[in-house]
Amino acid sequence: MSMDINEFYLKVREDSINKHFIESGASRDTSGVKDYVEELVSLPFDAFLCHIKETTELPFVLSSDVPQFSSIDAATHKICSLLAQQPPIGFSFEEIGKILQPGHTDVVYANKKYGENHVKTAESLGLTLSYNRKYFLSAIGYIFPSLSKYQQDQLISRTVLRNSLVYNVLHKVLNGQTVSIIDEISFLSESTAKRRKNNSLIFCRLIGLNRDTQVQDYLDLIK
Repeated sequence: MSMDINEFYLKVREDSINKHFIESGASRDTSGVKDYVEELVSLPFDAFLCHIKETTELPFVLSSDVPQFSSIDAATHKICSLLAQQPPIGFSFEEIGKILQPGHTDVVYANKKYGENHVKTAESLGLTLSYNRKYFLSAIGYIFPSLSKYQQDQLISRTVLRNSLVYNVLHKVLNGQTVSIIDEISFLSESTAKRRKNNSLIFCRLIGLNRDTQVQDYLDLIK
């Protein structure tokens, strides 16, 4: 089955794979996910960029599209590795915070906020999902630790493109504009925008994991 760009953005196959994965419970049936990942990372990156460049109706950027995290590693490699070792029962934000930082603090709010920030960042990258008010690893998230470093990087450089902020920023860059992140998130309060600017830059620059020299040129236009 060949990959279709629109299907990728609509998450058609991904949602079907994840539904099967979650409903498989303790067996954690990942049927189809490795093939999906291989198809996704083998599709030329230019195809994704062309799709974004030629878009005439851009997605609306919400505050939820502006990432918050302390560590991108915690929202990718760490959360996948640690949750894969847990029973597939689903977890609250607080529980995820404790899993990610065992013994770090007993403060409920601190654990809840840390867990929320990182599991939602992981969700925007296709690594976790919300189901019945709990958070689980997605099928991709579950196999993520077993992927090669090359596959992990190629995967993240693609799934980050579904974030509306990244999509809008890239659309402008691909059409020859220099982009100021602080301007792109100016709908937030001034203090919040300043706090989230660095995270937003890091998130946009995840496309650089693609390792394409042309992509690096695009990243130089994001300030």
